[in-house]
Amino acid sequence: MCSPGILRGARRPRGGAGGQGVVSWFDPRHGTGSIVTDDGAEVAARASSIAGGGRQSLRPGDRVAFVLFHGPDGAAASDVHVP
Repeated sequence: MCSPGILRGARRPRGGAGGQGVVSWFDPRHGTGSIVTDDGAEVAARASSIAGGGRQSLRPGDRVAFVLFHGPDGAAASDVHVP
C-alpha cells in the first residue's frame, strides 16, 4: 500500500522494484528530498514515504532502502527506511 501524499494520483504497482541508495538532500520543512540510487538515478522522496512511526526526516548521506514506483511526476521512493 502506498503512503498517502507521496505523489498526487500515484499508485505503487504491485511488486514494485526494491532499491537502495543515498539521500542527496532532504528539506524537513517541506518534507521533500532526493535519493540517488546505486545505479545513479535520482528518485524523489517525501516525509510521508518514510517507513515507521517515529522518524519522519532523512539526512544527507543516509544510506536507505526503498520501494521504487513511477507516478505522474516520475520516479519516487515509498517505504523508505534506513537499513
